[in-house]
Amino acid sequence: MIERRVVESDVLVIGGGITGGFAAIKAHDSGASVAVADKGTIGRSGQSPYVDSHLVFNPDWGDDLTAWLDQVAHVGEYVAHLGWTEAGFLESHDRYRELVQWGVKFSTNSDGSIYRRPAMLGPTKTLFMPPMAVPDALREQMRLRKVRLFNRTMIFDLIRQNGRVIGALGVSTWKDDISLVEFRAKA
Repeated sequence: MIERRVVESDVLVIGGGITGGFAAIKAHDSGASVAVADKGTIGRSGQSPYVDSHLVFNPDWGDDLTAWLDQVAHVGEYVAHLGWTEAGFLESHDRYRELVQWGVKFSTNSDGSIYRRPAMLGPTKTLFMPPMAVPDALREQMRLRKVRLFNRTMIFDLIRQNGRVIGALGVSTWKDDISLVEFRAKA
């Protein structure tokens, strides 16, 4: 018989990659109890292990927001949601500073200044760091905050009540112990 566990939290984050890691940290820092479920090992599945660059917008570095948004619109064949793109650009420097504070080492020029490689088709500039630096830093920050992490837990359905999502169902195969996990969450 498969064991059934119930996990309660204020926030359930589905996906333990870079976006999920930041979401979990921000939710925790806002006072919420947080659980993160990932189909693999948090920060080591999906595309997160391969990330070696970070797009950082900073007007103090001479970056032009309109030019950056125009580049995304053009390269994305005008399908991108520019409101979300703008919000991401405007928050990117804060995320960069957090990553530096958490110990992520970005590539530097010979004079010690941060290395920013321009894009081939526009004004955006990319910062580089070793692969796994960001996932490792996020996982450590989640661990320090005591965010509950559920590795190898595949979410297969949402739990709804009165038209609202109140949780999710998943199957955990962590450490070869198969169990059904019922996540109950406010968000």
